[in-house]
Amino acid sequence: MDGWVSISLSWGLTFLTQTGAGILANCSLLCLYNVTLLNAHVLRPTELILNQLILANNLVLFSKGIPQTAVAFGLKSFLSDAGCKFVFYLHRVARGVSLSTTCLLSGFQAIKLCPSFSGWLEHRVRCTMFIGFCCSICCILHLLLNMVVTMNVTGPKNSKNTSVENIYRYCSSRIPERLVFCVSAVIYASTDGVCLGLMVWTSGSM
Repeated sequence: MDGWVSISLSWGLTFLTQTGAGILANCSLLCLYNVTLLNAHVLRPTELILNQLILANNLVLFSKGIPQTAVAFGLKSFLSDAGCKFVFYLHRVARGVSLSTTCLLSGFQAIKLCPSFSGWLEHRVRCTMFIGFCCSICCILHLLLNMVVTMNVTGPKNSKNTSVENIYRYCSSRIPERLVFCVSAVIYASTDGVCLGLMVWTSGSM
């Protein structure tokens, strides 16, 4: 029993260190870019993208790292049904926005640096508005795509599937219908695949 407590404490300290360091680093970068943004006379598109990316990464750390740390330290059933839905929904949205924003940043850098995209630089005057629109679309898209998460995730006390409950420990998930599961899997795999494919393409171009 003492060995199990020691292992749990070690995991808790590991999660706490990683989550704390990640949140601190992201908050420092967010403050740095916002100060630069306020002092700058011209808004640079990369700053807008980086601000959204840092915010999304912070939300991923808050929604995943903090519950995992709490569980490792021995807390159980500390989230209600609504809390579980919110935490899982926030994590999925933040993860998707982070990946999409990274893809957007890669694309913008490729347009800016790669000679084969030199014709696009004529639209640099409209670039800030275009980047802002793309950032908004990324957020709205993932807010809508991940609505299905709220229908399947419940509090741990409401789940009869102990194997799933042991995976999450602080929440549980009902097994969705076969059609819903297949459609969701295709949608998530497609969006992630498109983003990863575009990043590979733009990186190869640069």
